[in-house]
Amino acid sequence: MASPHPQRTAEQILQELLPGFGLEPASSADWMRALEAAIDEQLSDYGRLLLPSLGLGERTELGDRRFRLGERLWSQPEGELWYFDGRYPQSWIQAALLHPFEKLDNWLALVPRAALSTQIARAISPPLIPRLGPTLCALDWVVADFGGHEGGRLKREEFFVLLGDHPWFRVEHYADRQVVHLQQWQGRQIVERWRCNIEETFGCALPEEDTLSAPGPLALPQGLLLDVGSRPLEAAVLLDVLGDPYATLRRYVWQRFALDLEQLGPQLLWRDFPDELFEFDDRHESSVADISFTVADELALDAERVRPVLEAWFALIAEATPIELPVIGTLHSTVIPELSLNSPLASEDGAPQSIGGRRMHVASARPAHLWFQDITILGRVGR
Repeated sequence: MASPHPQRTAEQILQELLPGFGLEPASSADWMRALEAAIDEQLSDYGRLLLPSLGLGERTELGDRRFRLGERLWSQPEGELWYFDGRYPQSWIQAALLHPFEKLDNWLALVPRAALSTQIARAISPPLIPRLGPTLCALDWVVADFGGHEGGRLKREEFFVLLGDHPWFRVEHYADRQVVHLQQWQGRQIVERWRCNIEETFGCALPEEDTLSAPGPLALPQGLLLDVGSRPLEAAVLLDVLGDPYATLRRYVWQRFALDLEQLGPQLLWRDFPDELFEFDDRHESSVADISFTVADELALDAERVRPVLEAWFALIAEATPIELPVIGTLHSTVIPELSLNSPLASEDGAPQSIGGRRMHVASARPAHLWFQDITILGRVGR
């Protein structure tokens, strides 16, 4: 929900906050420059962002499209959006080693770290990488060192003996066929399993290429309005997110198993390509991922003094949308609607299962009114 005071700028919000932390409101311009430097540093290092309250930010390139809604023909040009996942704080490793699930062509055995003792977690995981011990040992999911391209150091029986009766998941993806296979285990026993073609199960029918496409496996909510006229950015986000079956798969698996498929990159690299991790240093990466350090350096202040200011500031920014931020443009808040999944995955009796809606923050440097162009007249002339 947008703030009742959307006219306030990020700097004005900061000016109101600073006195409560014993700092001068007049220093707000310096804080804005320091924030810009911190964002630039993260982009330079990772190409992604980790910001308080907003979480991990990923840049997405949207292709151009034409589609018909009712009697109107619309054109959407190429553009760039920033999506924030809202999970904060996060480790720097999620920003640096993001590996899109659609590019994973392998399988992983994953054990929730909370279910394991430190000793068992170390016994089943790959060898630690120098200078990355704290980060790798803090991952929510422990990847077992068996399977993969080289087979791993553990044999199947060794894994089961070490694991005992603890829960674990096997996640498998065939990129060429867009097939995902997920098994939930308790020790040696399979508790649940499902397998699907991602496009056929999570594809969503949207208006495309001057016509309405055929009904898809996902049912759009009744009354969903793609209001490209008065709410263009929201419409652009809906067309992009609902048109991406992997994004819907991610929502489904997170809702059902609390497993985020898009954050398995570190586990995959740790098990199969550990050499790629040797370039990182936990102390340096942590200072980049936590913008408090860069902002503090720019302002000649202590990071512990800066951090609570940034956390309070971004908490207010997240509620004051739309609002301009350095580098990435205007931050907006939008809601991805609930979806009905019509497939055998839903339940044993085949009844539709709801995939819950979610609020998300999106940033764009493009003015909202430039996201779509009404080309109805041009379309008629073309005929």
